[in-house]
Amino acid sequence: MNLSPATAHAKVYDGIASVLVQGRSVEFAIEYERTLQSPAKYEKIREAIESEKRVKAFLYLVPNYETAAWDNRRLLTNEATRAVRIG
Repeated sequence: MNLSPATAHAKVYDGIASVLVQGRSVEFAIEYERTLQSPAKYEKIREAIESEKRVKAFLYLVPNYETAAWDNRRLLTNEATRAVRIG
């Protein structure tokens, strides 16, 4: 849950994963997008990702190539500064 302002994430993600990479713990957010969203919804998601303070990388899972292509155009803009992977 995202209750404490001191430890809250910019949005409520579907999951947060911690993996060990070369002896170092790396944390990333996981989102699963089942359906296409409106452009306004993607803008809000992108803004939340860009304002995130606790997580530096994001894995955005989608059910098919059509959704991946759409999400790619909406989330990975020229202004994006975060590591977002869509698959």
